[in-house]
Amino acid sequence: MTHQAQCGMHVQMHKGAAFRRFDHYQITVPNVRKTAVFYTSLGFRIADYLTARDHPMGVFLHMKNTPYDIVFMEWDGPAVHHFGDIVSDIPSVLRACGIIGKLGWGEDVEFGPGKHSLSHSYYVYLLDPGGHRVELLLPPIVYMGGADLPVVWDVRAVKSSVEAGACRRARSGSRSARASSIARSPTRR
Repeated sequence: MTHQAQCGMHVQMHKGAAFRRFDHYQITVPNVRKTAVFYTSLGFRIADYLTARDHPMGVFLHMKNTPYDIVFMEWDGPAVHHFGDIVSDIPSVLRACGIIGKLGWGEDVEFGPGKHSLSHSYYVYLLDPGGHRVELLLPPIVYMGGADLPVVWDVRAVKSSVEAGACRRARSGSRSARASSIARSPTRR
């Protein structure tokens, strides 16, 4: 008997969602300004940040020449909100949803598929069996250079954090509903 058969994992039956690479972590922190100062002093660069008037609510940091490596949002914390993985294309996002449904985890698709309003990236958020939030998203369309200035977004001017048919799935008793306290948008206090 193979190890996969013993563990009940039948990976050969599912080719997966075409994950290409890890992209970013999003972490909630009580003070975005202090956190940004700390990480930029270590060499991270600010790609963009969210403000409410002049108060920083979120900061998107990078070390590579891609938009984000780590994102901090002001909210109770510190806590991991989610981690993001790049998939090849929109069919890969949809394929992941189909695979999750076939495996019986359809209730754990938490948000999406949809399109973020700020980054314009298509995505789906799901909960893994351990309850961790995972974002599958398309490759970034913007690559950052060291001399690029940060983009500033005022959250008061942003209509929604999601668009293009995104939906929230939270059912009474599901892990998605139990995780709702960390699923709330950290920019909405």
